[in-house]
Amino acid sequence: MKVPILKKSYSPVAVLAGLAENANHYHLIDLKCARVNPVNRTLLSELKIGQAGIIEQLEAEQPFRQRLMALGFRIGKEVCPVRQALFGGPLQVRVGSVNVMLRRNDAALIHVWARDC
Repeated sequence: MKVPILKKSYSPVAVLAGLAENANHYHLIDLKCARVNPVNRTLLSELKIGQAGIIEQLEAEQPFRQRLMALGFRIGKEVCPVRQALFGGPLQVRVGSVNVMLRRNDAALIHVWARDC
């Protein structure tokens, strides 16, 4: 993977993902890098099992957003769906070293940058 040369200091997660941090949001910083490692904005509920993503936005109401942040769901953190229940049941998600079960509609409130598999 080619890492773009950056003029500013960015977080290691952003550099590895080919994204730049700007006011707590991540944006593509190098189109050449984006072609090598395509990154798409999607919802956490739409990620495939085992497909990693980096949290870009929490669209939840303030009390639920605070609870998610207390569990480790922060902008710039890597998340990975581990498994899902049948018939649209809850989704087990790994954030760092923590495993969390989320309802599908709650996972749909979390926007992530996902690499194409």
